[in-house]
Amino acid sequence: NFNQQTETVLRVLEEMDAVNIPILHVYNKIDISTADKTTFLKHKKYSPFVSVSAKENTNIEELLKKVENMISDFWTTLTIDLNNVDPSVISMALSSGRIVSQKEDSEEPTMTIELHRIIGNKIKKLIDKTEN
Repeated sequence: NFNQQTETVLRVLEEMDAVNIPILHVYNKIDISTADKTTFLKHKKYSPFVSVSAKENTNIEELLKKVENMISDFWTTLTIDLNNVDPSVISMALSSGRIVSQKEDSEEPTMTIELHRIIGNKIKKLIDKTEN
């Protein structure tokens, strides 16, 4: 049963302590329509969701867009003043992210790093502490 399968997956995720991560429900094989599945999807009980058919390449672009949007919500950029931030904090940021841009040939060299939002917030707090 379609509804039962979804409930089982959610229960397993809960047991794994993974319920606080974003979930995109992806339902494959929409080319094989059943009354149970159609009724279930009409109610949109689980959101966000996307219905696809890998076989017929249906809604794959929509799936990719939704995944991209969910992933982008996890990232942030952090611009670091290289003259005023402890090198260990810079090293921590670099080990957790990637350099987006760097300005070295000025009196105020900076580095912009893209990293996970939660780690970025922690590093920002460390930087704020050292600046105060």
